[in-house]
Amino acid sequence: MHGFARLSFRQLMAVVGAALALSTGALGAQAAVETHPDDEPVPTTTRRPAGFPLFGLGDFALTGMRSAGNSRWKTTSNGPSDDNTLFGASLPGVITSRGIGGWFELQIWMAASRGDWARFRDIVPSLENVKGGGWNQRTQLSRWTSDRRNLAFTGRDGSVGSLFSGVTTESGTGSCRDNSAAVNSFISAGLPLLAGSDCPDTWAGSTFDGERPVPDSVWLNEFKANPSGFTWDDWKISASRRAQEKLYGAFQTFGSAVDYGREQRSYFGSVIPGGSGAPAKEGYPMGIEWRFEAWTYAVPTVADAMFWKANVINRSAEVYGVGLNYDSLFLGFMTRPFPSGTQSPAFYLDMKRQAIIGSMINQNGTNCYGANHGSNVTGGYTAGGLLVSRLCLSNASGARGSNGTYQAMVLFKSPIGDLRNKKFTDPASPFYNPGHPNRGDTLLFNQANACGFTCVTSNGIGVSARATYGLLTGNEADVFAAVRPPSEWSHQAYFDLFHNYDFPTRWTPQTGRTGGFARWVPPGNWDYNKDGKLDTLKVMHCTDPVASLSLNGCVVPFSDTTLGGFPATVHNNYWAGVGPIKLKAGDTTSFWVAYLSTTDSTSLEKLIDNVTGLYQNFWLSPEPPCPVNIVSAVPTGGNRQFDTFLRLYFDQSHNNCQDKFLIEQAKNLKASRLAADVRLKVYNPRIINNIRKIAVPRGTILRDTVAIDTLAATQNACASAATFNAALCRIVVDTALGVIDSMLVFKSCTGGASY
Repeated sequence: MHGFARLSFRQLMAVVGAALALSTGALGAQAAVETHPDDEPVPTTTRRPAGFPLFGLGDFALTGMRSAGNSRWKTTSNGPSDDNTLFGASLPGVITSRGIGGWFELQIWMAASRGDWARFRDIVPSLENVKGGGWNQRTQLSRWTSDRRNLAFTGRDGSVGSLFSGVTTESGTGSCRDNSAAVNSFISAGLPLLAGSDCPDTWAGSTFDGERPVPDSVWLNEFKANPSGFTWDDWKISASRRAQEKLYGAFQTFGSAVDYGREQRSYFGSVIPGGSGAPAKEGYPMGIEWRFEAWTYAVPTVADAMFWKANVINRSAEVYGVGLNYDSLFLGFMTRPFPSGTQSPAFYLDMKRQAIIGSMINQNGTNCYGANHGSNVTGGYTAGGLLVSRLCLSNASGARGSNGTYQAMVLFKSPIGDLRNKKFTDPASPFYNPGHPNRGDTLLFNQANACGFTCVTSNGIGVSARATYGLLTGNEADVFAAVRPPSEWSHQAYFDLFHNYDFPTRWTPQTGRTGGFARWVPPGNWDYNKDGKLDTLKVMHCTDPVASLSLNGCVVPFSDTTLGGFPATVHNNYWAGVGPIKLKAGDTTSFWVAYLSTTDSTSLEKLIDNVTGLYQNFWLSPEPPCPVNIVSAVPTGGNRQFDTFLRLYFDQSHNNCQDKFLIEQAKNLKASRLAADVRLKVYNPRIINNIRKIAVPRGTILRDTVAIDTLAATQNACASAATFNAALCRIVVDTALGVIDSMLVFKSCTGGASY
């Protein structure tokens, strides 16, 4: 029966996923924790807050994400997943079965140049009163400090009653407000809840006001109307043109984070028009809102991911009475990996897939450092007094490599590019337009460095606006001018900040790039701001050619090393983002990202591909079949016990239904030339039709051309009608069963309370 076949197919995917997890489980055994003098405190899920001071947190709220995979997720109104120690919750992305993994916290950051401030003074005279010289940075260091002046983001003022109702979490009640179980990160009772798509109690009104996705048909119409000027900027698509009946994922929430909430404004005194008193912190509120959506899926293939998107809107006029046009704005994410209780995470950039990956160090049993600095030498690189116990785990460590967990942040869209721009150069895509001006804009971040926990806390990062600006933008001169000159840094502190490939060389204004942040001009004439000049990435793992060290390009993920053969450890933190970009008053830009957390590298690699495919396919995923509607009912009378009937008449939706997800899976498998997929199709010649049989209306005639062997020449011959060879190809014909096989009707005599 078709209904059972459909169920079995999806159950099969779940079983395959479970089998994969079981096959790697032996690598996930708990290892002894190796501690270091500067380890960061790790919370337990059993702690409960003694009280919850709402002052200083703005219109704060959070929610568990109904996690359906091995990892737990929550999101907060002031960032993707703030982890203020008051919350009494799991860290974001923690692996349920192991109690480790994920991140310490997931935050956002912003910075603006001193040149922007110099212009703004002419239209907002109170900005003359800034502290710190005009450099500006906005960071969120919740787990690093008890001084709330060092925080920047809160929920938007007035969120209660407009974005969410204000009801709080419960514990042990089983209601939709109960966030105390593992699927909701063990959140304590009594905390304000964001609006959840499955919990009307949390809604500000009678409906869930989360954003709806844009159908692929709408995108295609937009493209056809203006092929050269088309962009993937979804904030330009009105709500009425979106999929009204569909949300993102199985669970969705939304909110608004700002850097100009009432608590933050109070720290800036006379910097704000109408304010008084000296400012208590450097810089100034930028007046920027991050209006976000967050969601998860229950589908096994992407269940260990939390998706997060934000429209970044310049609302500076709400702070200063006039709008500020930013010409040199930087935006990004502070992402803090926690792959093991032994806090030695490594950090890699996958530039092809735009993924930022975390794992435990020493994946390869080479004591981290490779041939440049002592391959297989216990202790590895020791020159310059580096803290070897922090940077490397020996081959004998029970926590090294695959004994830890794996994390990634995958970017789909940013202010400087979009992965969907690849469709412009794909001849098989309906969006094919090889002359499109954005065809090459598929690099989504151009700033990435790894100033970690100790680096931040010892160098004024988050406190000194100029030093933090220098860090976030890759500007050595600003870092040193704000803190101390290069000669006064310890070797460890210097390496932790720059991770320079020519360490222990120190930077000076006269030597230029030597001893400083890495820089890389990628191939392909990349020019994201369209100014006619090739643009440069300042990312830790990529460099322009350095002949003396045989360096050119980017480090391979999971290599244990960064440029120059040094260890890839980052001490629980990295910064990634974009800039400089322009953002005029009232304008919008956006980020789309996914956070991933898995037990092994195989699962992570597959998950990166799966979440990217989901974005590229416009959020197409398994969904319930088309709803069947009763169009009329005809009763047949009789006595109360016998010969009484009710005949129900249904519409034709069940006969006309299509499963777009399965259709897409069949299409992808049909086109695949991967060796494993080719063998699958040759030895199971009806597999494409068998998928389609349960994806299209009943009675549809299905034909497929199948190669008789796995040879490349045979595969090419069977790829199209023009090359068809009857001796090499066979045609299989089947009839579709339809999406819906059976309908069950239940009677209730209690108004739906029971059936």
